[in-house]
Formats: sequence, C-alpha cells, structure tokens
Amino acid sequence: MSVLLEDSPAILSAFAAVFGLLVGSFLNVVIHRLPRDGKGVAEGRSHCPRCGHAIAWFENVPVLSWLALRGKCRGCRGAISVRYPAVELATGLMFWFVFEHLRSGHAPAGYPWGLLLVLWALLAVLLAASMIDFDFQILPDVLTKPMMPLGIVCSALVLELHREHSLVARWKGGDYTWLHGALDGVLGMLAGLALVGGLRSIASRFAGREAMGLGDVKLMGGLGAFVGAVGVVFVLLVGALLGSVMGLLNVLRIFAVRAVRMSRRRAQRPRWRWDIAWIAGRVIPFGPALSLGGAVVLLFRSELNVFLFETWPAWVQGR
Repeated sequence: MSVLLEDSPAILSAFAAVFGLLVGSFLNVVIHRLPRDGKGVAEGRSHCPRCGHAIAWFENVPVLSWLALRGKCRGCRGAISVRYPAVELATGLMFWFVFEHLRSGHAPAGYPWGLLLVLWALLAVLLAASMIDFDFQILPDVLTKPMMPLGIVCSALVLELHREHSLVARWKGGDYTWLHGALDGVLGMLAGLALVGGLRSIASRFAGREAMGLGDVKLMGGLGAFVGAVGVVFVLLVGALLGSVMGLLNVLRIFAVRAVRMSRRRAQRPRWRWDIAWIAGRVIPFGPALSLGGAVVLLFRSELNVFLFETWPAWVQGR
C-alpha cells in the first residue's frame, strides 16, 4: 500500500472519495431509519416513503442516480430531497480531505492507515448523529454510547490519536505504549462526561428546565475518548463558537421566513424543498456543533494549539 501511495497517490485519493460516496449512501439509510419507529438499518430494501416503490440498485448509485432521476421517484414522480445527494457528497469530500490531510503530514512509508480508518468511521458516525439531531433533537444511544468503549480501544491500538498531546505521557514519561493510549482515552471520556454533564446541570438549574439533553453528555464522553482530556476543552470551545454562529444564522433565517410570510396575502407555510419548520423559533441542537468541534480538534489540534497559545496572545498584546 505504501508503494501505491508513493507511485500513484491519485488512485488512492480517488478511492477515498468514491468510498466516501458509498458510505454516505449508507448514512442516508441510517439517518432515515434509525430514529423512525425503531426500524433496523438492515431491515429490508430501501423504498419510497410515499408510494412504497422498492429502490433498485441502479437507482441507488450515490449522487448520479439522483441526477439521472432529476430528483424524483421513478414510481410516483414525487420529489426526492436534495439532502440525500448532499450527504453523499459531504461524506465523499470528507473522506477525501482526511486522506489528503494525513498524506500531507506523513511520508508514504509512515502513512497512518489505522488513524485514517478511525477518523473515517468516527466522522461518519458524527455526521449521521448530527443530521438526526437536526431532524429530531435526539442523539440515538446506539450511536453515542459505543463511542466511549470503542474510543478507549482505538486509543490503545492507534497510538497516533493521543501520542502528540498525551497527558499520561507527561505524567509517566517513557515510551508511549498501548497502556498510555488507553489511559488517555479513559481520562478523555471521564473529562467529557464531567464537563458537559456539569454544564448541563448548572444550565438546567438556572433555566428552570432541561437546557441540554443527555445525548450531548454521552456524545462528549465519546468524543473525549478520542481527543483526550485537554482536547475536550477545545471541543467545547470550538463547539460553543460554532453553536453561536448557527444560532445567529437561525435568527436571520427566522426574520427572512417571517418577511416572506408577511409579503403574502394568506399566511401559509412556504413550499420549499427544504423543510424550514425547525428554523422558525425552534432550539438549535447542540450535537451538530459538538460534532463539528470534535472534527476540528481531531484534524487540526496542532494548529489550534499554535493559534490559542501563540498567535492569539501575540495579537492581543499587539505584537
């Protein structure tokens, strides 16, 4: 594999993108079935929710089938949401970017294939969880709970996850081993659970109602197992920033929707392809912001360290 990476990197890069498209197609099934009536992901063939038309294999080719069908069901000609190819494209781009990002920092002989697989799997789970949280304001346990033990196992097997920023290595010293990795994973998980769980309790007490779901706590515990105890703080900071931006965009969209409605003679729900019901006054879920924060920390941890501890202080001090 290292020889192929050195001689023909474009082939592996294309494979990463195509593989991501296929995974994105599977994620669409997960996003649609998992939160609805407890349906299993592997429960029968996919079908049109309107007419029940069973989707043939040639109608399920990522992105291309949607374009060929012009975004309509072959059975009833009902509209197929643009979100399906969007998720597939996003996953394909994400897999390609992660592959190239790791390739830019490693020689072909030392490419971290284990880290690549872990990041692909974790980011796919985060994408599915985020889309479900957007739609239903829930983070399914089947996605968040396994992240905690699997994060610890991956930390022990894939030492690149924590080695560069390990708290355990600073404390114990010596060569970084699987035990160091497992301990970093455990500490990160506990830190994530404690930090977000504590914030949830405090915010709920001040608000007089549940300010954050338990799903966010479990999600942060799972992310902590992958990013470590210090990484948890970074995830929360980046997630809070992204959540604020998403909240601001939500407010702007609310004003835009109201302006459109007021310009019409009869108040009616805009018949847009994208369902905007969640925009008009509903709470923005925190899971997508945390997931994005986790992705940023996983991929750009070193750059974050430089920005927060070198670039930002120098800018504040006017240097």
